[in-house]
Amino acid sequence: MSKSFPPEKYQRHWRQQERLTDWFRGKYELYKAEFARATSLAGGSPFESFTNRSYKGKTTVAVNIQDMKTVEEQMEDVPRDMKCYTDSEGNTYDFAFGMNWSGIINDARIAKYKNK
Repeated sequence: MSKSFPPEKYQRHWRQQERLTDWFRGKYELYKAEFARATSLAGGSPFESFTNRSYKGKTTVAVNIQDMKTVEEQMEDVPRDMKCYTDSEGNTYDFAFGMNWSGIINDARIAKYKNK
């Protein structure tokens, strides 16, 4: 009896998974955080063995983020410090901006929190 890996009954699934992984790698790029804060203010949980949650120097697959440098440079403790995304309709996705099925939300919350 052959002890191949993966077992024969899973080989079809394994090949499909490999093709999907190759397709995914072709669509999305690996991104290494180079501009992030070296020490995170978020700290860690007392139940964890580390206290720094910084992602500087770590690599991930970037999905649906137009400007990773802006995301990295955003400070955890500083409000309104990012360059905001503006869509094709001219909506800028800033603090206190939101949409629902009826369109742009404009209620008491927006009046209270929108940067004037």
